[in-house]
Amino acid sequence: MAITLNGEIVHSCDTDVDFQTLNTGANISGDDDIVEGAGAAGDKISAGTDELVVDAFEGATTTFDFSVGGTHEGWHGIGYVNTKTPINATTGIQAYARNSSGHFGYINAMPSYFYVGGFTTRVWNPQADFTAATTWTTGGNPAQLDDVTGFGFRFTTTTSIMGSFNNVQVDQFTFGLGVRADVGTSGTPNTYADVVSQDQDTSLWGWFSSFGAKGGLYIGPATGTTASWFVDSAFTIRFLDENVAPGFYGLFIRGANTTCDFNLASISAENSANSRWTLELDSAMGSTTGGFTDTNGVYSGSDVITLNQYATMTGTTFIDGTQLIQNNATLDGITVLTANTEAGTAYIISDNLQDISGSSFTASTTGSPAGGHAIEITTPGTYSFSNNDFVGYGADGSDNAAIYNSSEGLVTLAVTGGSGLTVKNKGGSPASTTVVTNAVTIRVQGVSEGAAIKVLANETVGTITTGDILLEAQADSTGAAQNAAFNYEGAFDPSGLDVIARVRSSGLPIAAIQDDNGSFTDETEDANTVTGSPIPLINLLPAVPVVNEDRYLFGHAEMFNSVKPVINTAGTGGFTITWQYWNGAWVNLSGVVDDTSSFSVAGKNYVSWTMPGDWATTTINSQGPYYFVRAAYTAGTVTAVPDATKITLDVTKYLPFVQNNTITSSGVTVTASWVEDTIATF
Repeated sequence: MAITLNGEIVHSCDTDVDFQTLNTGANISGDDDIVEGAGAAGDKISAGTDELVVDAFEGATTTFDFSVGGTHEGWHGIGYVNTKTPINATTGIQAYARNSSGHFGYINAMPSYFYVGGFTTRVWNPQADFTAATTWTTGGNPAQLDDVTGFGFRFTTTTSIMGSFNNVQVDQFTFGLGVRADVGTSGTPNTYADVVSQDQDTSLWGWFSSFGAKGGLYIGPATGTTASWFVDSAFTIRFLDENVAPGFYGLFIRGANTTCDFNLASISAENSANSRWTLELDSAMGSTTGGFTDTNGVYSGSDVITLNQYATMTGTTFIDGTQLIQNNATLDGITVLTANTEAGTAYIISDNLQDISGSSFTASTTGSPAGGHAIEITTPGTYSFSNNDFVGYGADGSDNAAIYNSSEGLVTLAVTGGSGLTVKNKGGSPASTTVVTNAVTIRVQGVSEGAAIKVLANETVGTITTGDILLEAQADSTGAAQNAAFNYEGAFDPSGLDVIARVRSSGLPIAAIQDDNGSFTDETEDANTVTGSPIPLINLLPAVPVVNEDRYLFGHAEMFNSVKPVINTAGTGGFTITWQYWNGAWVNLSGVVDDTSSFSVAGKNYVSWTMPGDWATTTINSQGPYYFVRAAYTAGTVTAVPDATKITLDVTKYLPFVQNNTITSSGVTVTASWVEDTIATF
């Protein structure tokens, strides 16, 4: 393990050398009233203002360049301060910087909470506006910060004190970015407790303590590919309320061989209005070995989170976050609550929607109209998008629709599960286009096997047109029919797609089987189909019929007393068809009236018989158990083999069922009221 300072110690404050005050110079505390080392610089300030400032740094660097583009741009200063008497409530404690020309500036370094005394740390942000300055402007990062040679703190006390003692003190100043956690192994990885222990208990840099964080945590090597491990569970990082620059607070993870695994992490901003934090993975992090994973973490008050393709976040909750840049990371089962987004902006910037699944997004109430988008997709393509729920987002086309397509191309979403999906497309030229393919289940149930079921669109939405057949099938043995997966294409309508469900007694055979001397061919689908080009035909006899060996079977779950074939090719040659049923053996039906004359009359004709009293069900060709009749070739010669386009049966009659319904993102299930038509049966 290696926990190091990402910066420099600029003064230990153990001696009064290089220290100045406005009045008499600093004293060095020789008692236990210190933070580290041999002493702490102090002074008596009685109802007035004074500074404790070093005018030369004792570290490796004697001049710091904090200006824009400078060597130390982005670095902050931190130091320990102590007051034993009340301080001015307005000016408080101020961080003080001086350049090599003797010009200076100072800023208020008090947090929003009340300071009651005792050693604490105060942070200097060079990018903040100065309260006052000489020769340079009070705006942040003035050019005069290119040669800072002095640093300290300015105190204003409100009461007079008697005697001679140090009522204000400072100890150890540090300039930098925070702390780096590097190296480690899979067996002995770095943890957040290691970071706190090294800083708070050993090195006293001031950035990390048991109270919280005041700097960035850098994980992995600054350069190179040295293997680094940071693995921790159930840990808490709270970034404290300090006047820091945007992007200063955060976790910055580097290295092609860095492994970073978080479990049950709690990372938050003490005051997100003032000091948000970031999570940033460089593009190479984990590219050779390792990678970043977070499981069931809670991230609150974050600024921009930048991931990469080697990152996976599972079950992570994001609260009051500003933005997450996906960069092909996997986001599984995440929860986004009240994102810090306004209308027209998005929380997740995604280049691969397929890697976002099982997640929940609740809209923000910020802005007017409120909320912004949950996700902005930047890359055209076709994406599977499964089980994602959106709550509180606006309608299609609005500035707070759930998804904003800025790709300037076609995005096709193959949606399964989830709810509340709405889309806005980028306008202009080139514009974005989104097609939502919502795979849902349409089911109709509660009827008899073999009933004809049809579901039709009752409105036009996207590519769906009124009258389109969405489901057409016969009810199965459970009295139901459903589609494998209906694709609801086009602009997604949150209110659903209106449909009409219809059911009727079809009289279609559930089984239509050619029997060529015990070799069966299932032609049920062809027997029930009257569309297509050409219309499929059912072969009532095989190509080379053999007497007493070949026959055709019709089966249904209910008994029937007639068959109505639509003969396409009439048989010729003078052959005989004998109609039979099953009662444990094949026996001839009685009362047969065959208007087809043994399949030799083209067109629609009936074959009827007296309903048998001992008709039994059986299973043929793994179809059944059904009531079967068979048309057996029992005599004569066949010169032209008959075929047909459709077969219907005279089964029990039911009153037709028609009902309006709505397909939503969860599909639709219709339970029919299936009532036998007792009048029609007589």
